[in-house]
Amino acid sequence: MLFPKPIKWESEEYRDFIRDHVCLNCGRPSQCHHEPFKNGGMGTKCSDSHDLPLCYECHIEGRHRQGFSWYEENNIDPKWEMIKLLTEFLSIKFP
Repeated sequence: MLFPKPIKWESEEYRDFIRDHVCLNCGRPSQCHHEPFKNGGMGTKCSDSHDLPLCYECHIEGRHRQGFSWYEENNIDPKWEMIKLLTEFLSIKFP
């Protein structure tokens, strides 16, 4: 059985919006972290709707070194944060 390839939404404007936010964990200037969950794969980038603002240190030293448990240890719900950010972006773009 073949499954269709997931639709990937890409938006430089949204990535800029994410970068304008401070890190979800420490409040420092952020970069755009792509959180794949289940729609990513080896050599692929997930949809921009899965982007989160994390600073370099939290991104590399925290999330990538510790895995998903890093979010739990820092009381961050990544899916809820994605929903809030996307909702904020859409309310600005389409008032």
